[in-house]
Amino acid sequence: MYIRQECLLSFDEIIKYQPKTKLELIFSQLDFTSILNELTQQHATRGPKGHSEIALLYSLIAMQVEQIKTFKKLIDRLKTDPVFRYSCGFNVLAVPPSQSTSSRFMTKLSKTTALEKDFETQIILAKQLGIIDGTNVSIDSTKIDAYEKSKPASKLQNDGISANWGAKRDTDGNKIRWFGYKLHILVDCKSDLPLSILLSPASYSDGDLAIPLIKKFLAKFSGVLNPKYFIMDSGYDF
Repeated sequence: MYIRQECLLSFDEIIKYQPKTKLELIFSQLDFTSILNELTQQHATRGPKGHSEIALLYSLIAMQVEQIKTFKKLIDRLKTDPVFRYSCGFNVLAVPPSQSTSSRFMTKLSKTTALEKDFETQIILAKQLGIIDGTNVSIDSTKIDAYEKSKPASKLQNDGISANWGAKRDTDGNKIRWFGYKLHILVDCKSDLPLSILLSPASYSDGDLAIPLIKKFLAKFSGVLNPKYFIMDSGYDF
């Protein structure tokens, strides 16, 4: 006769005896108090219902850490991986959020200013700890593919906000073309950490955003970071 041995410990109790996952170690060092406070002040009629906002926020970070490309793949991972679901802060026995819930939460999060403020606070802290120097800074851009389906040039809005077609050369000199956006980043050369960021449609040239990027950086960190050299490639030679 076969008798199935029942587990004497719950899932939560078993997890407590396991080494912390990479995600748990990352989340333990992050403070989202200001972001959560700002989210609670929003009174949108739409938005996630029945799910912890901190868990939804953790899942978006996990999406980047684990290099999960789409919300569909994120939700599939949450459904099939109980340890991943637990690490993100969701109840292991509860139904994970839907794609639309995650998408609405992302939209809600994008309307806050708390992320930008926390980013600036972290830069100042890194300067105080000697991680960031700020004497030499480098500027470049990177491509971001749009989530929406690509459109022909004749149907684009060209409003300076919506996705557009862009082209640039990669490190091997090959020309690449994509539909989406460009992330323009000013980076500290000592630490390789970003100090200032601007987002534009992919059609914008690197040089067009260089001066606004520098002005934004100096406006935020004047007296804290005082760069001596700005380093850029030939794409900024206007």
